[in-house]
Amino acid sequence: ALAPASVLAPAAEAAWHAAEAHDVTRRLLANATALVAEAERANLDALHMKSLEGHGVEVKGGASGAALGPEKAPWRELLLYDRAGGWRDDACAALPTACAVLRDAPSIVGTPRLGDGSFCCRVEILRLAPGGRVLPHTAPTNARLKAHVGLSTPPGYAASLSVAGERRAWRDGDVFVFDDSFFHEAGNEHASVPRYVLSVDFWKPALGPFDVG
Repeated sequence: ALAPASVLAPAAEAAWHAAEAHDVTRRLLANATALVAEAERANLDALHMKSLEGHGVEVKGGASGAALGPEKAPWRELLLYDRAGGWRDDACAALPTACAVLRDAPSIVGTPRLGDGSFCCRVEILRLAPGGRVLPHTAPTNARLKAHVGLSTPPGYAASLSVAGERRAWRDGDVFVFDDSFFHEAGNEHASVPRYVLSVDFWKPALGPFDVG
């Protein structure tokens, strides 16, 4: 992956962040149990998800993601929000709590005082298939943070996220917050159970205040 563009001084940045430290992630922490229950009701396996482009993905003992095609790719997404199209009504109908919790968050929907807003922000559900591994990669900028909420994770700590060489294993309801300008990767070692997380990009506080007009 290419080195990210440094909007903020890299020496001052940290790979992992406390979920209690930011407004967006405090919202996620407060609603984690409800988000997990909503994901179970929504039957994530039944939702149509598109394959993700731009990162290398492989399947243990099998073909690469590209070779499998978009409907069977090991890493897929359901987009809830991006800056270009706003909130997606169809996806939010399936996951109303996730959208309601984040809909008015300034560091997601606002425009920062620095930068042009090109590389933030997205809210999406990410599915990693059994045996899937997302290869190490970085974001195109260090202007944002990323939060992942474990919505449906395989038993036995079989799925994990590694950032800057530190690995953390998933449980349902966990909220991991990290700077994706550091090299990071994800894996699911379970033989049959996919991993689903709610992924939320948001601007770093140093770029605020944010214009939501």
